[in-house]
Amino acid sequence: MNFHQEPNKLIAIDTVENIDTIIDILTPIVGDTATLVRSQQDFLEIIAPHVSKGDALYQLAQQYGIGLDHIISFGNAENDISMLSKTGYSVAVENAVDHVKSVTHEVCGHHNKDGVAHWIEEHLL
Repeated sequence: MNFHQEPNKLIAIDTVENIDTIIDILTPIVGDTATLVRSQQDFLEIIAPHVSKGDALYQLAQQYGIGLDHIISFGNAENDISMLSKTGYSVAVENAVDHVKSVTHEVCGHHNKDGVAHWIEEHLL
């Protein structure tokens, strides 16, 4: 292992209440130097600025000459919002957190019931 590089992500795992407290404490301290985002209710990701699913998708779209308006994204957690808010159409799965549902165009079925696959079959195939 190479421990001579800075980490690209730190993850805090704790109760929802403790994660809320960590966010409240760290937000004013880190400011714009890091992004705090939940990947689950009890998982907090601390990542560098411009390291997100949205930024990665933008880079791939640029590389392949695809406009973001021609991309559909699916998500369930707050760490998906950067991607969901950049694509031409976005869909949350039924079990997504409310904040994610509020930024998408629609909601499909639960991920345990193949909600994304059913949405693709119904709308694209």
